[in-house]
Amino acid sequence: MLLWYRRCQTLGLVNMFGFLCPSGISPVVKFKKGDVNRAMEHRMNRSYYIASVFNRSTTKGRIFLTPYNVGRHWISCVIDPYNSIGYFMDPLHNDKNKGTGNGVCEDLYTLIET
Repeated sequence: MLLWYRRCQTLGLVNMFGFLCPSGISPVVKFKKGDVNRAMEHRMNRSYYIASVFNRSTTKGRIFLTPYNVGRHWISCVIDPYNSIGYFMDPLHNDKNKGTGNGVCEDLYTLIET
């Protein structure tokens, strides 16, 4: 994230981009099988964090960058809240996690949608 920020500074694009804290968006807690309520509460807290950052943004049209931890692997996320667009870039390109049926896309999609 520091590299992204410094690059934006060099190019004069700091006001165009915002940054989300990786621990605020990534699922950092493992839950046991029966902890559905705690898992949902954790997801809602992450959604509230994202919403609060978006609401504090003073620059309309700002695009947000964040790393997202999938467990043993990091991906990059680009979120444009004003146009309701989100992208994630997975360098491992794991086909089983594509779409909303499984894995990282499901959690990230639900989190941002919420």
